[in-house]
This record gives sequence, C-alpha cells and structure tokens, in this order.
Amino acid sequence: MLLENHHFPIARKIIGSFLDRSCYSSDDVLILNGIPRHEGHARDIAPVAAIHTLVMLDCSVDSVSCRLRDNVGGDRAVRFDDDAALVAKKFLLFNERTAPLVDYYRSLGTTILTVSISSTTTEEEAYRQISMPASGHPPVSFVAEPPQR
Repeated sequence: MLLENHHFPIARKIIGSFLDRSCYSSDDVLILNGIPRHEGHARDIAPVAAIHTLVMLDCSVDSVSCRLRDNVGGDRAVRFDDDAALVAKKFLLFNERTAPLVDYYRSLGTTILTVSISSTTTEEEAYRQISMPASGHPPVSFVAEPPQR
C-alpha cells in the first residue's frame, strides 16, 4: 500500500521535523526515499520541498528477484514481503501509480535521472551513477530545498 493523500500530513510533519532537527540548508543534499510515490504526493510535497531531480531506479522483476534471493544488499534477512507474488504486486502498483511521476515531473522541467540496477549492482555502483551527474553541476540539491519557515 502507498501512503494516500489524506494521510500525507503525517509525512509532511516527519519531513518538517527532520529538516528542523538537522539544520538543513539549501547547500545540503536531501534524498527523499519513497516520497513522492504518486501524483498526489507530488502535489502535496510541493509546499514542503522543491523537487530538483527525480531519481528513478530501473530494475526488472527478474533482477529484483535475483537481488532478493541472493540478499545482495545484506539486508533481507527476516523479511516476509519478498516472495514472488508480493514482488509482482509491488511492480504492478509501481507501474500503475509511481511510474507516471516521471512524466509528471518531466512536464514541470524537473531533471530525471535513471539509474540502472541489475541483479548484481552494488551500493557503490548505484551511488556512482547518481553522483556523477551531480559532480558536473555543483552544488545540486538532488531532491529538495528547505521549506520557508
């Protein structure tokens, strides 16, 4: 399930609290992992954070299944939501609700960065794919700038 629009004030409060506690400034890079997940989130987060770059991980169902089976990241122990049926359901949900964010943000002129993830891509390789474009145009706030407070 995705956080729905009527529950978004919870996410807004968590993000705002984090920004306040961390003394976040526009020189910092903030990566929001998992938000926004659909257009409703994109509209709701706009007053909280200006999205500069959308990073999309491009990974097939087969690659995800291999990554889960082989525990590539070393963080899949004791997970109950990694079976094939649930992975397929998550991909369906992604394609229906999250994938349209690419076109939504592209229409706003937002930079779209696609990171290819294979069954063996390491964290370091993914980080390199994300950070290389940023190094050519510093400073880059990948995802957000602080709200006006």
